[in-house]
Amino acid sequence: MTTPSAPAERAGAVVHLAHVDLTDTDQAVEALETFFEHAHEPLSVAQIAAAARLSVSGLQHAFRDQLGVSPTGYLRQVRLERARAALLAGDPTDDDRVAALARAAGFTHLPRFAAAYRARYGENPSDTLRS
Repeated sequence: MTTPSAPAERAGAVVHLAHVDLTDTDQAVEALETFFEHAHEPLSVAQIAAAARLSVSGLQHAFRDQLGVSPTGYLRQVRLERARAALLAGDPTDDDRVAALARAAGFTHLPRFAAAYRARYGENPSDTLRS
């Protein structure tokens, strides 16, 4: 059986799920696998709920109760972590790199990405790329 941390390990994301104690581990794993496998794509809560065989409200309640965040908030965290890892490994001489890496992580609105990134990491994405 797959453990809840396996999708995170496969995706290379820094996500701490050991504290999660969901009632139906298989459904939780399916929801998390959907996040990690498709985080770079446009994802709706309804698609994630369907993949986990949950109702939309069931998925929202499970995430709020167990992770303290909404499914879309969790998806944003996954995308931010992927973008940060890519920025840290990126080439600072490429002018379009920040935009390209943000898009590759699943962000479609670059000003929102930059604001969320600054709020989470305390620096601009371009500063991370240059470090």
